[in-house]
Amino acid sequence: MGCGELMLKKICLITLALWILPICATNGLCEDYQQVAGLIDLRTTLSDGAHDLEFLIQLAKERGFKVLFVNDHDRMVMEYGLFPFRNIVKKKVERPSVNQMGAERYLDAIKDISLKYPDMLVIPGVESAPFYYWTGSPFNEGLTAHNWERHILVMGLEKAEDYTNLPVLHNGFSTAYTAGRIPIVLLFISVAVIGLFVFRWKKTYRILGVLLFVLGIAFAIDVDSFSSSPYDPYHGDQGIGPYQHLIDYVNERGGITFWNHPETRSGVGEKPPIRVDTPPYPEVLERSRGYTGFATLYGDRITVTEPGREWDRLLKEYCIGQRSRPVWGISTADYHREGGAGEKLGNFPTVFLVKEFTKDAI
Repeated sequence: MGCGELMLKKICLITLALWILPICATNGLCEDYQQVAGLIDLRTTLSDGAHDLEFLIQLAKERGFKVLFVNDHDRMVMEYGLFPFRNIVKKKVERPSVNQMGAERYLDAIKDISLKYPDMLVIPGVESAPFYYWTGSPFNEGLTAHNWERHILVMGLEKAEDYTNLPVLHNGFSTAYTAGRIPIVLLFISVAVIGLFVFRWKKTYRILGVLLFVLGIAFAIDVDSFSSSPYDPYHGDQGIGPYQHLIDYVNERGGITFWNHPETRSGVGEKPPIRVDTPPYPEVLERSRGYTGFATLYGDRITVTEPGREWDRLLKEYCIGQRSRPVWGISTADYHREGGAGEKLGNFPTVFLVKEFTKDAI
């Protein structure tokens, strides 16, 4: 988004606020409400941000903000395994994240800094990339990770285990999906048991017995019975399923979800030794259900907010009863570093209209 276009949108939003607020005041609709300026989608040194929590709080206070939503990455992992033992013979690359350091430590850090600055509200959350899938091969320089940049902001989860068990790829040990994989594991174990019998049956069949036993055990392990997601990155595009699964998980635990930067142009390019390919994804707004809202203002061009486009259609669906909740719009910062790529803390604010300055009210 160019500076001129961004400034025009800001002027329009301010003008709208100046028009609405006097009407509210005249009709008594704004009695006892206060406006609280906040920032959503901030990274810290706990994942891939350049500044620690205290630096962000102090800078936000200087610039008149009172609410900070911290959305460090839940898990930043990408891995590729070779067929047929993709979960055994694989390369894994991981960067710092909430669940790598430990969700409990993450939440404690935010609690501790909140006690030091009681005049500020610091609300924990994460930015999640629930799913991606591979095409191409590592042997011909065509290996491509698709939809890696499809991100969902998760907020409002209070328990460490809620973050630890987020249903996203490569999020660590989980028994949530083990039961569904038991039949195939038992099948491979049966092959291994047959191999033992063959090995003991006749000496001439011992090589076959060893082969059956080794393959049976290897395939049983490769099933990955304790993975953190019911999906894997080797079976192509899985549609809205992985994302809806995350949204439902968060809703069940009392949290809220926002699709982030649905029309970003930064998701396609070369990241040697692989390519990444996440084209703009506004279609997910209509294909998914139960989420709280999406980023309507951020550092890129956006069209879904224009008349007759996706946001209008979503709100119409709510008005006629096809959706159980309205879809809200927020501004997201995707803030990593002061001055980096023209970023400045406060460029993308969200203003909350609340009766009291509390976390629950926000």
